[in-house]
Amino acid sequence: AGRGAGLVDRVHDTEEIVVKPVTNRLKPLQLYSGNTILGDGSVIMILDLNGIAKNMGTLKAGAKQPNGAAINAQETHDTNQTSFLLFRAGEGAPKAVPLELIARLEEVEVQDIEMAGHEPVVQYRGDLMRLITLGTFRMPTVPVVQVIVFSYDQKNIGLIVDSIIDIVRAPYAIKFSAHEKDCLGSMVIQGKTTDIVDVASMLSDLVDQAMQMHGSKGRVAAEGKRLLLVEDSPFFRNLTEPFLAAAGYEVTVVENGQEALTLRCCLPRAPHTIGCSAGCLYCFG
Repeated sequence: AGRGAGLVDRVHDTEEIVVKPVTNRLKPLQLYSGNTILGDGSVIMILDLNGIAKNMGTLKAGAKQPNGAAINAQETHDTNQTSFLLFRAGEGAPKAVPLELIARLEEVEVQDIEMAGHEPVVQYRGDLMRLITLGTFRMPTVPVVQVIVFSYDQKNIGLIVDSIIDIVRAPYAIKFSAHEKDCLGSMVIQGKTTDIVDVASMLSDLVDQAMQMHGSKGRVAAEGKRLLLVEDSPFFRNLTEPFLAAAGYEVTVVENGQEALTLRCCLPRAPHTIGCSAGCLYCFG
């Protein structure tokens, strides 16, 4: 096997990150393996060195790029699946959360966990981050715990887990509805029954805090405004709609751009705003 090298101007540092999948529109390029959000909020692309090397070899060989039909087939296949982070937390089945909802993965030393009233917190990036568990909180007996960080409106909340298992792609199809708090239901991932964590429920406190901090101005501005939400993922449709409704919008939800265009022509009153995921942008031209 041959060897190759990439020239860079400077190496800054090494850092553990959560790599999120690239949008379907960029996947055919085979130049990026994903993207991530840094601690300062900036978004960076992750280079796929194997893909770059493959493209260099393809260009030398004079091979043609994939045609439009192949690209569209790939997009159709990918939009039916969601990337999940699998982990263990407490007893019972493995747990999962969509990768797109995760801000970062962190390791926290137990000696740094403090109590604010009855709530466990940790000093995190110049602020206090509340720590939660699935079930009753008990101070961990190990020196270091793994924490999944979720963010909303520049505020963070950390979910303490026992261990990270893997990152996988699977169709979002809940087979069994749950009655437990913090659980949407169960589905089969990699041949095992897996509980899907209700991230919206965990983030509800952060949403309430944001509403209180910003006062009623945000809700007053949104009150009576009609919003057409276009989202091809059932999970993100169910996650986003309650937040928008809580902010005061009259929300109508559709699955794709074609439905949005059709519905927009039929609505008695046109929406003030159309919000759509990156994967649906092409439907609007």
